[in-house]
Amino acid sequence: MLGSPSTAAASSPSASFTPRIPGSASAWRVASRISAPAGTTTHLADAVRELPLLKGAGQAWGAAESRIARDLRAVLRDERGMPRSHATARGYWLRTGESDLDD
Repeated sequence: MLGSPSTAAASSPSASFTPRIPGSASAWRVASRISAPAGTTTHLADAVRELPLLKGAGQAWGAAESRIARDLRAVLRDERGMPRSHATARGYWLRTGESDLDD
């Protein structure tokens, strides 16, 4: 819901990236992978670990490379204790090797 308190994490290939976050994000992290290929680091899961969770029942949503999404689900559900029904991270692509970036 726009205007509701929120926290956010974003992945970026550059340290100078500034995300546009709708609503009023009270805390956010930009996880820069600098020169590492997309889908090859734990930087986004690490950023989510560092974010303060808001009080009360919250919702988490994310989309990323499939293994990154799996790591995000583990952080949110197992480490941060969010119920499965409140924490969703979807994999929308799967990194299979260097050929993913050659085109």
